[in-house]
Amino acid sequence: MLATGRGAGFRPQRDGVAAALDVLGDAVRRALGPGAAPPFADHVAAYVAGADFPEEEEALREAILSRGYGGRAAVGNDAFALLRAGARGPSGVAVVCGAGVNAVGASPDGRVSRFPALGRLSGDWGGGVLTARDPVLDGMVRRLLAERAPGAVPVVASVPPVAGAALLGLDALGAGGRAEARLREHFRAPA
Repeated sequence: MLATGRGAGFRPQRDGVAAALDVLGDAVRRALGPGAAPPFADHVAAYVAGADFPEEEEALREAILSRGYGGRAAVGNDAFALLRAGARGPSGVAVVCGAGVNAVGASPDGRVSRFPALGRLSGDWGGGVLTARDPVLDGMVRRLLAERAPGAVPVVASVPPVAGAALLGLDALGAGGRAEARLREHFRAPA
């Protein structure tokens, strides 16, 4: 890990794509220094809240490329980053309980199923008040998994979702297992 930077909220639906990308650029400049200018990287891996549909992901990807932030870009919902942060393999299910609740599932053969966070339309209640270690939520998830997917094993990601986005970037670059282990170690919470 060379640098990190934190920015304001990334809200393309509320603020517009241009303003959301300004936030992304500002965060990169916080990490690299105020004089940093695009291209920031060979490959941009942006797994963000607010990219709930493939059309939104594509629009954000095109906007990132048009600003010259990187030579290549992959954009997806933050649920994909959480899935990669918690799973050691290509398959699994991730549920994000933040300002919105969304989920993604990926099968070993590459099929993907998504539950987007669409507010009242999808029954989204913004479960950010709960955490994976909440005993009520944990009990409910374990009970439902035992009933519907008896072979499933719940895992609480040991690194934050931003590490999952970085891991997806490493995957796209073909970085390999050593790079993944180093990145996971960098983001691992102190014991």
